[in-house]
Amino acid sequence: NRVVIVPNRLIYAGTIMNASTEPVRRVDLTIPIIYQDDVLQAKALIRSIIAADKRILPEPAPDVLVQDLAATSVRIAVRAWVHTVQYGATRGDLLERIKVELEAHGMSLTHIAPPPPRLSSRAAESA
Repeated sequence: NRVVIVPNRLIYAGTIMNASTEPVRRVDLTIPIIYQDDVLQAKALIRSIIAADKRILPEPAPDVLVQDLAATSVRIAVRAWVHTVQYGATRGDLLERIKVELEAHGMSLTHIAPPPPRLSSRAAESA
C-alpha cells in the first residue's frame, strides 16, 4: 500500500529489527489493574484465558506475573509464545478477552500514561 525508500546510510548505521523471520514470536502485554482489585484473581483469570487459546504454544510456558507496582495501578505482565503468522490476531484477541473477562468480574483496568515530555535545557530556562 506504500512505497518506503530508506537511504543506504541509514541502513548501514542503524539497527534493523525483523519480527517476522523467526517461526515463533512472544506476545508481550501489560495489563494495569487498580490497587483495590484482587491481583491473584486477575492473574488466575488471565491464565485461564491463555489456557483456552489453542494458538498459544505450551513451550516456552506462558508467564503471568506482577511486573510493576505503579502509582495508580498494579501492572500484570503477560508473556505467551505463538507462531509468528498468528501474532497479530492472537494479541488482539487476548487483549479483548482479558478486558472483557476482568470487567465481567468487577475489575477495572487503568490507563498507562506515557511519560511526561522532557524539556530541553533551552525550554526549561525560558519556563
